[in-house]
Amino acid sequence: MIDQASGHILHVAQAVSNEHDVTLARQHTEAFPPGCLCLGDLGYQGLEIEGCRILIPFKKPRLRELEPEQVAFNQVFARFRVKVEHSIRLLKVFRS
Repeated sequence: MIDQASGHILHVAQAVSNEHDVTLARQHTEAFPPGCLCLGDLGYQGLEIEGCRILIPFKKPRLRELEPEQVAFNQVFARFRVKVEHSIRLLKVFRS
């Protein structure tokens, strides 16, 4: 979990073996403060955490294109989400 304003890492969940991100999130719900806003990728579809709002980008429908409003939302969303991805990269680079 990363503080969006400061970019500081607040919580890291480590998997024992290969586990999906959403599985770890479901196991560590205590790390999410009430009223938090979580920005996830499409791997977090279906995740529900009590007292938290979870935003994910729109997924392209099969055999159709996204609406222009959905494309615009995904672009703005990606500008915020890239900070999270960069922090994850730092963890991997330094093997924390």
